Amino acid sequence: MANDYHVEGLVVLVTGGASGIGTVVVERLTFSTGACFDSSGGRVTS
Repeated sequence: MANDYHVEGLVVLVTGGASGIGTVVVERLTFSTGACFDSSGGRVTS
């Protein structure tokens, strides 16, 4: 029982971490291509 619970928790942790990393990667790619715009429509430079 303990092992099953541990595995499920690990899967949730890995899935959540992967989606979080994916979001960060998309944001960095967006910044690096200069395609990110702020709320006023101006270009965001990093």
